Amino acid sequence: MLWVAVAGLFATWISGAAGPGYGLFRLIPNGYNEGWNAYWADVAWSGGSLYPAIDSPVSNNYPPVSFYIVGGLGSLLGDNIFAGRLLALVSLIVIALDLFVWLRIFTVTRAVAAFGALLFLAAFAHYAPAYIAMDDPQLLAHAFVMTGVVLVWRFDFSRKVLVAAAVLMVLGGMVKHLLIALPLTLTVWIALYRRQLLAMWLIAAVSAVTLAVAVVYLTQGEIFFRDLPRAGFIRGSSWRRALGAFGRALAFCWFSARLRR
Repeated sequence: MLWVAVAGLFATWISGAAGPGYGLFRLIPNGYNEGWNAYWADVAWSGGSLYPAIDSPVSNNYPPVSFYIVGGLGSLLGDNIFAGRLLALVSLIVIALDLFVWLRIFTVTRAVAAFGALLFLAAFAHYAPAYIAMDDPQLLAHAFVMTGVVLVWRFDFSRKVLVAAAVLMVLGGMVKHLLIALPLTLTVWIALYRRQLLAMWLIAAVSAVTLAVAVVYLTQGEIFFRDLPRAGFIRGSSWRRALGAFGRALAFCWFSARLRR
């Protein structure tokens, strides 16, 4: 019976994603945001400056990694907007697969795990259909961070995986800023329940952040650190939403652990 519900959710997801998925091949941008991202991807891949002076007529308030990824893929596919849309769609599927793996880690059946992953996809198609195939780095960043968290639990907090997770989470943060909820949750969880690994995790995380900062400084220059906050990198409401998400993520991890017991 549960597989019937899974099939129903799959049909809901397909029907909800059909329109946005078809939009993958539109020749015009789905709003100004796609053109903005495509422009900076072209600047990144052509070796231009991603962070102009604060008095410039254009500004950039996003970290640089997504622009290089989209620019590289766009140079292969011939269109930055199509490349960004394709990455968003693939990233959404990766997040759903992460959810499936997460649920399987906590010993639920394949049917229940599939139900949970497809429920996420169906809800996403209902509440945020525009993001299914939009040239925007949001889903790519979440795919990096979510994959890092799932790998840690899948391989039972092994030291090598902690290093890999730190790199993936920092990459996610360098794709889209303020994705702090899951990294903070993982840090608190390790401090509470895997205290012997806390030093290892902090060293890995700080090393990954330091390396990222050094690479950005060498490639983008001092202007990244001076002008990005002025362009809107830090907003009070964003921090409040991020901290609220941290609280929800921590509660979800605690509930999942209790369920596993």
